[in-house]
Amino acid sequence: MKTMNNARHKRIYLIIAVLMVLCLCMTQLLSTIELVPVSAGSSVSYQVKGGYIYFDKSLGMITGADKSITLAKIPKKISNVVVKVIGDEAFKNCTKLKKVTLPSKLKTIGDSAFYGCSALEYIDIPAKVTAIGNKAFEVTVKHIQGFNIS
Repeated sequence: MKTMNNARHKRIYLIIAVLMVLCLCMTQLLSTIELVPVSAGSSVSYQVKGGYIYFDKSLGMITGADKSITLAKIPKKISNVVVKVIGDEAFKNCTKLKKVTLPSKLKTIGDSAFYGCSALEYIDIPAKVTAIGNKAFEVTVKHIQGFNIS
């Protein structure tokens, strides 16, 4: 009877030791993970003709759009945040998009932002735009207003 109790105690001690080692390993693992803060509610949708565009308030950036949109008149502010950037691939392959009006305070148009927008006929690019990414307009645009290409 005493040997059975000893065997049972040894198993309990072994289980406790294994659990302690697992706790130490988990603590070490968790200390190597980088936590990135995410502000709740930083992404919002804004209705345009034919669907929605998506805006990240923390970055002041249009991040995407529904493929069904036909007209995008982007305001100076969305949810009281200035629109500064059209993000990479934000309107990529929006094949029904015909007309885009960009806000006057816009500074950047990202890589492939309007790539594949084959129906695009008109886009008004404000003078404050200082950077246009690679393949931003990889389509035939019939009319570009307010922007000199040299």
